[in-house]
Amino acid sequence: LANPLAGYFFLGPPLPFGGRLYVIALQDQQTRLLELNATNGTVVWQITLADRNLTEDLQARKQQSPFVLPQNRQLKSGATPSSSDGILVCPISDSSFVAVNLTTRSVLWMYDATNSETHQTRPMINPWQAPVGGTSPMDEPQTWTDTSVTISGNRVILTPQFSEKILCLELATGSLQWSLPRGDGLYVAGITGEQVIIVGRSHLSAVRLADGSNTWDKRYIEFPAGAIPSGRGYLSKGKFHLPLT
Repeated sequence: LANPLAGYFFLGPPLPFGGRLYVIALQDQQTRLLELNATNGTVVWQITLADRNLTEDLQARKQQSPFVLPQNRQLKSGATPSSSDGILVCPISDSSFVAVNLTTRSVLWMYDATNSETHQTRPMINPWQAPVGGTSPMDEPQTWTDTSVTISGNRVILTPQFSEKILCLELATGSLQWSLPRGDGLYVAGITGEQVIIVGRSHLSAVRLADGSNTWDKRYIEFPAGAIPSGRGYLSKGKFHLPLT
């Protein structure tokens, strides 16, 4: 029998949820969300999230999905959906996101981070690399190193790879709630209570999930001189553990 997934290129590992696997895949210039049976891998259903074959004029006439993506708008890192309250938020490019309602199996909203800032394509930098030829990695241009979508309650935290901001959207509508400059931020470590923990190259910071305001007496916790993060940290019982060089 022919493989029903022949020709699909999976853009990241699947999200296991409710006995199903949800995976973002590319096929014939279309970016699709697939629901697979976790037991045997068969396709339960799928929906097109973005189509590079459509023109913007065609999408404007339809006034609906799929998202139109130019050829130069690609994912530079793995894409996995994030889930909360029956909604999947899916990264479909380095700055575009689509939310899908699992109950109605339909697109709920779309968000393009390039609408609020200039999209800059820059080379991907390994933030953990050792200095080469005497050049410190601290001197290199940086980007967000993890574009995973983080969801807590009715808030969605986005760190589009080439964006100079961290963004907070409302889960149900996709409307922008607040944004802050990236600074030297590398990734969102997680959300504990009402605090969003952000790991930077030289310091740690935390902002309120509700409005993005600072939550600590001091704006930052500075790392020791010359030290940078050497891997992922983790939250445990009110503490955050972070490996440094």
